[in-house]
Amino acid sequence: MDGSEGAAEDLHSGLRRAVSMLLEAMSLNAVRYNPRELAQFLTTIDGFRAQFESARDAATVRGICGSAARTLEIYASSAERFHLARREQARKSITSLTDTVILVSRCGCETAEMLRVIRNEMENAADAEELTLLNARLNGCLQKIAEEASAGRRQAAEEDGRDPQGGAPVAWRSPAAESSLPAADGTGGRNLVDPVTGLPSAQSGVEAIRAALERPGRPGYILSFSLERVQAINLRFGYKVGDQILVYFAQYLAQELNPEDALFRWRGPGFFVLSGREGNERELTATAKKIGGSKLTHSIAVGDREISVPLASTWKLVALSEFTDVDGAVMWLDDLSAGMSTEAQPVRRRMSRP
Repeated sequence: MDGSEGAAEDLHSGLRRAVSMLLEAMSLNAVRYNPRELAQFLTTIDGFRAQFESARDAATVRGICGSAARTLEIYASSAERFHLARREQARKSITSLTDTVILVSRCGCETAEMLRVIRNEMENAADAEELTLLNARLNGCLQKIAEEASAGRRQAAEEDGRDPQGGAPVAWRSPAAESSLPAADGTGGRNLVDPVTGLPSAQSGVEAIRAALERPGRPGYILSFSLERVQAINLRFGYKVGDQILVYFAQYLAQELNPEDALFRWRGPGFFVLSGREGNERELTATAKKIGGSKLTHSIAVGDREISVPLASTWKLVALSEFTDVDGAVMWLDDLSAGMSTEAQPVRRRMSRP
């Protein structure tokens, strides 16, 4: 074999190694976006490598290379479509999140406008780098909203937590409820007043029930109410609006009750009445049915709109004589507030914790 033939053989051998290395690189560096598609691509490339090892002429080699190139092009196009779809899904999710935050957070006008700008830019982002920058801006904006919400909660707590003897909304307490409150002696009496409604709190109510159960014959009744959809209102419009709803309902209850009935705020959406109307179960039932059947609405401001929120409640009535101790009454009240029963009807059952 002369020198020219040796050179040609070396060139042929080098080309075969180069093509083999390219096929191997295609397998090793394939984008891993879908396990099934990837497995099919790798199997196809391995088949081309096997064909190439047994190829004996240039035409076969060219055919194998052309087929491998087309396979790579198809796989790359499929991977690109996949990533574009994923990016579009992420963009839509972020847009939806942004719209929801604007709706429910009631953030400041400047912050809301920043969110709208980011949302619009998200919809038109051209590449991953731009999305990354927008994501950083979005995180900063959400942090600002969180700070605004925290400041709002602190302000609401300060407003609602004023000394009940010096500014809380207590004008509609009944005389019976007023008599259940401790004197303002600075010894912790504030804990016995609900900071949202100004009513005697659950702690105060428990003590009132305990005292009533100690009376001979345990006369009287407990009438419990649970306001519906309070959690949904909190999530949709914020806790400040939810508190307004609770105050409105408490005022309505107080207007419908007799002066001798003591109205208390219970946990969550719950309220209860401790009534000394011995033997007047029918009268209390009529009052409860009237309250439970009333179609109440409360108007709230959302941005530049006013929305009427419908309110509904469930109730239960029980005689104090049905309980052996205060723990049983507490369990009974918690059942209604937790939504364990939604039937608006009198209930008579003896309940006591072991």
